[in-house]
Amino acid sequence: MMLSYKFRMYPSKTVQAKLSEQLELCRLLYNRLLFELNSAKEEGKKLRQDKVIHKP
Repeated sequence: MMLSYKFRMYPSKTVQAKLSEQLELCRLLYNRLLFELNSAKEEGKKLRQDKVIHKP
């Protein structure tokens, strides 16, 4: 029984550069959020969730 498909991508150099740029941005944002969460935890604060925008 096959549960998933695997696809191989062969992006051009331009697309590779854009993908790397987007991955770097995601990494930076994730690390910033992790820093904020850890800082808030050490200070005994909670981050407000009412400012989070939820898109349907």
